[in-house]
Amino acid sequence: MVSLKIGSGRSLSLEIMLSTIFYDSLLFEITDDNGEKINYSLLPNRISFKKNKILVDSKICMLQERYGYKINIRNPSYSRSIFTPLLYAILFFKTLFTKIFIPSQWILAFKEKSTDKWSKIKFDNNELMADPFIYYHNSKYYVLYEALNYDTDKGYISIGTLDVKNKEIIDNHIIIEENYHLSYPFILKINDELYIIPESSYNNTIDLYKCIEFPYKWEKIRTLIDNISAVDTNLINKNGLWYLLTSEKKMGVSFGDELSLYVTDDPLSGTFLPVIGNPVVHDISKSRNAGEILNNIRVSQDCSKRYGYRVNFMEINELSENNYSERYIKSLKLPFGTIAMHTYNSAENIEIVDLKIINISPYFLYRNLCRIIKKLKAKILK
Repeated sequence: MVSLKIGSGRSLSLEIMLSTIFYDSLLFEITDDNGEKINYSLLPNRISFKKNKILVDSKICMLQERYGYKINIRNPSYSRSIFTPLLYAILFFKTLFTKIFIPSQWILAFKEKSTDKWSKIKFDNNELMADPFIYYHNSKYYVLYEALNYDTDKGYISIGTLDVKNKEIIDNHIIIEENYHLSYPFILKINDELYIIPESSYNNTIDLYKCIEFPYKWEKIRTLIDNISAVDTNLINKNGLWYLLTSEKKMGVSFGDELSLYVTDDPLSGTFLPVIGNPVVHDISKSRNAGEILNNIRVSQDCSKRYGYRVNFMEINELSENNYSERYIKSLKLPFGTIAMHTYNSAENIEIVDLKIINISPYFLYRNLCRIIKKLKAKILK
């Protein structure tokens, strides 16, 4: 019989609580009839034991469905102990302290390839900047990125020109905005024309936008895949076929747990079909895309410690309708004074990333407290 060990094999309630408190990924170790071990993983919600219990139960159901028979769970079942109230108290105060006194903000940073020093791009305390892609055109570096105003809490896609000397993005314009959240503006060329595939999981679609007039006019031309909750999609052409790599959210699978692969012969009119063997990666430390694929190198997110822990460089060894394999090369170190990074891209002489920083300016602390109160009111009224 196939067996499953979650975490270190302690009781499920203790494994989930510790994972929630320390915001650490949970390992699901499958042992098949032949003794072969296969690992899956799950990034927990950082504040809710209840939500994480649901996630773990869903993951177990997914694995049972995937393997086609009942799995013997080696962990003791959910149980309470004399330490349970203490653990709940630790979780409560950790959440309160983190939310109020350690407010974080996503910003952008860049550097020249010849140096190791990252320069922070000027930012607004009331705006998130993340998921930067960079495109070099007519001797200018154009940066496409997710922008999010904290008052509306909805992302849209902006573009601007990188002013290297003054460390800022100038001539900013919103180029794609919908009535749902958008992020990760993956930019590519198809038949020498520019396109963007933004993340639109809130709409349950993967959509393709075409550049009508560069850099500010873009138009949605088709939905590549419908009825799918997916994030951070890349599209790459190889040997006459187009491969779409994305991370889906479904029963037992959170964003970043796995990488799925779809294929078509024509991205402008063809149907994208899942490859045999999906998901092709099921490791939370390297599944989710984190930037453009260049020279057979896929940039991936490592979410094993927290969302956006760091980014990896993975060399793709095989990419076909029947198989996908890659190998780990290295991880990018976080610059001093930052706590997370989840997108890396480059063009010509410039590299660009997003960074999560602790922003303790009085204005940001005030705005952060207002957002917390607003969310609490919404929950109470709900």
